[in-house]
Amino acid sequence: THPDFYARQDHAVVNWYYGDAVYAPMYYGFGGPGDYGDRAALARRCESELMATAPDTVLVLVKARPEIIRERREREQGLAPYPRDADIDVVLRRFQEEYDGSLIRRRIELDTSDGAPADTLAAFLEQVRPMLTAEDRLRLLAHRQLTT
Repeated sequence: THPDFYARQDHAVVNWYYGDAVYAPMYYGFGGPGDYGDRAALARRCESELMATAPDTVLVLVKARPEIIRERREREQGLAPYPRDADIDVVLRRFQEEYDGSLIRRRIELDTSDGAPADTLAAFLEQVRPMLTAEDRLRLLAHRQLTT
């Protein structure tokens, strides 16, 4: 959340502090509710700073149904070891809780259970369009002019 990070205008950060809030208590034995270093409380503090620095941030929750996650894990053996198969339902619930409790008000939920990646991208573009600032729209127009 350091202001220097936001000197450039566009960022895509994956998992950021939400992954810590979900996975640290489950798999690493620290950061649970009421613990020193409670990761969910830390997430809210980070968001508070973020909203002061970059209030036009958009939070995107990307999810899929548990059975789809299990199918994808079986097909893609190289996927990360977390979440463990038995924990998928809990992890989905915890990420939803973090999303629901977020201080970030511009939000998008994308369910990737059905459809192709292009469908997910189209859904994202449709949902994010109304959230773009005037400056974002001008930069997109300028970029389009430079690439056509």
